[in-house]
Amino acid sequence: MEPLLVVEHFSVQYQRMDRPAVDDVSLSLNPGQVLGVVGESGCGKTTLIKGILGFFPHCVAGVAGSVRLEGKELLGLPDKERRNLLGTSMDVIAQDSGTSLNPMKRIGKQFSQILGEKLGLSYQSSMIYARELLARVNCPKELLNRFPFQLSGGQRQRVLIALAFALRPKLLLADEPTSALDVTVQGQVLRELELLRRDCKSAILLISHNLGAVSRIADQVAVMYQGQVVEYGETHQVMDTPSHPYTKGLIACVPSLSLPKSQRLYNIPQGGKEWEGGCRFASRCPERIPDCQRQAPQLRPGKKGGLVACHCCG
Repeated sequence: MEPLLVVEHFSVQYQRMDRPAVDDVSLSLNPGQVLGVVGESGCGKTTLIKGILGFFPHCVAGVAGSVRLEGKELLGLPDKERRNLLGTSMDVIAQDSGTSLNPMKRIGKQFSQILGEKLGLSYQSSMIYARELLARVNCPKELLNRFPFQLSGGQRQRVLIALAFALRPKLLLADEPTSALDVTVQGQVLRELELLRRDCKSAILLISHNLGAVSRIADQVAVMYQGQVVEYGETHQVMDTPSHPYTKGLIACVPSLSLPKSQRLYNIPQGGKEWEGGCRFASRCPERIPDCQRQAPQLRPGKKGGLVACHCCG
């Protein structure tokens, strides 16, 4: 099977930053597959999403590498061609769903404009279809008469997912779609993403801090640290038998009901001095060896499977 999305040696450098926000990242995504990308805030996850979409702010100093969707190079694509891809070829659910909806227009008006432009539906047909779509994601049809600020965060996320159901994008980029939502609504949003993948055969690139959400629906996981992918493999392998010390730390930080009351929750150590040219995680790593301070590790096959960038655990 040919990959739908191929990212190769992709880097994004912001102005006044010592290192790229996304640094030599490579990954691929097949049709109908879910790839979860996890890591701390500031590790480059959202920049990766924006880079794939081509949404580069003015503070970006340089972009390198390749991003291909169905073999078509996206980097350097003219704005008009890129806009034509949005919706049907690729779509996005932003971290703040409010920024994806026009605050000055009612939800129904936004449905009719998008469905009219992308699918050629009349206003009346758009409204009939919009009611069906909202029912599919457990939202009342009355939402069509409301403005985005009158909706809860979970309702706005489900409106965006309803639009994705309508447009059936080949690739959905979901940037923290469950952030700031309560546990019940998180579960609903994840179920709807699973339905989108199953019914529309959409591939999903899921950015999340929620390891539970990623382990639930992702087929593969990429772990990012300071702009680089440090571990990459099948979800069960990465979550059940992690190789990289950073991945181990992320998983150990997740609260568990089985944790004894007397045992404190694990914290990844704070960073100290970084060694120029060495592993970026070395100053926080409890397993570091001398090589970690001298040479940056490269992604290579790990002993437990998948790929891992580590001198002491490969």
